[in-house]
Amino acid sequence: MGVVAVLLSCLSFLPAPQADAAEAKKIQEAIKKGVEFLRSQEGACLVASDVVGRKMCSRELVLWTLINVGVSPKDPFYGKMFDDMMKDKLEATYPVALQAMCLEFIDRVQLQKRIAQCAKFLMDNQGPGGYWSYGSPSIYIEDIEYDNGKQVAPKGPEFKLPDVPANPKVVKKITIKKDRDGEGNDASNSYVAALGLRACSDAGIVFESRHLEQALKYWKESCQGKGPASGWAYDLRSQSTYPAVTASAVSCMLIYGNLLGVNLKKDPVVVGGAASLAKSWNGGTMFRATNRGESDLFHEYGLYAVEISQLFLGKDGAMARDWYAEGAKKLLEEQKPDGSWDSSAKIVRIGGGQVGQAVYTSTPIWDTCFAVLFLTKGIKPLEFAPAKKK
Repeated sequence: MGVVAVLLSCLSFLPAPQADAAEAKKIQEAIKKGVEFLRSQEGACLVASDVVGRKMCSRELVLWTLINVGVSPKDPFYGKMFDDMMKDKLEATYPVALQAMCLEFIDRVQLQKRIAQCAKFLMDNQGPGGYWSYGSPSIYIEDIEYDNGKQVAPKGPEFKLPDVPANPKVVKKITIKKDRDGEGNDASNSYVAALGLRACSDAGIVFESRHLEQALKYWKESCQGKGPASGWAYDLRSQSTYPAVTASAVSCMLIYGNLLGVNLKKDPVVVGGAASLAKSWNGGTMFRATNRGESDLFHEYGLYAVEISQLFLGKDGAMARDWYAEGAKKLLEEQKPDGSWDSSAKIVRIGGGQVGQAVYTSTPIWDTCFAVLFLTKGIKPLEFAPAKKK
């Protein structure tokens, strides 16, 4: 069976989009073209660049996208992303958190020790105020105790990918302690760290509750305004709030509540953030998506952030409109002939003036991944324990 045929067969397992049959067919075709574009960029996906002094590349995000599309682990492109990731050191928050998400999905039991290393990296890069920035390697990763106080080398590149992702029940628990503080504050890194910690927890990794509580406190206390007028800024120095960060904040609060055994869907800060997000949603467009002015820059990233918040909120607090159909329509309109998306090519307008093409860490590879992830609803919803009867 050819690559395209395999991909199309995998697409049949995707969650049913909230769209009619004709629109659903267009969405599947857009997903297929998006993955074909990513395949054409295989070499670029493996090339690391320097981002604020950290070595980062696209492979973890690309692998997470392939996983959610349903591409087989036996696919050569999938295998190259996985093997290259596993031979590298843990160096920066974004790729480490995404790696934990990928590994938990592929086989959270066989890869549990590597996931524990990701968890240790994330814990040791949490700042004293509960936030994260780009991160830096932690020497304490090698000190993790796995089996009754003994260290066992994590499985590395020799791990053989299964024919299909395997997620057996986790029996063994590994407790991670924090040995140092990280530096800096950055909303997107704090957000993806929460997603990574959630994946680690699903793989049987246990964290000290005080650090999770500190992370929850950070998001709650960094909220600006109340109710539908509330929102979150990109970092502690900024006064402007942005829908993408507000969506991230809602998701993070729900994650930390979930890890602490509390359903925060009715929490006033969460409810206010969700209301603010609904107010800023404009048919798939969110003005001032991040801190770069009135533009569609980071548009695909913002859409995926909104989607995760809506899937986590579920029927209890999601927008009272078909956000998926509206977002998908926008993405179908913006996809380029080669199958990619590229928000960095758009002119950024700050104060009414054109400042030229934006240069930022995202690329058509990143934008395409986020667009495909939105179209595939690429995250599993949080599972909350049923409310106790009074």
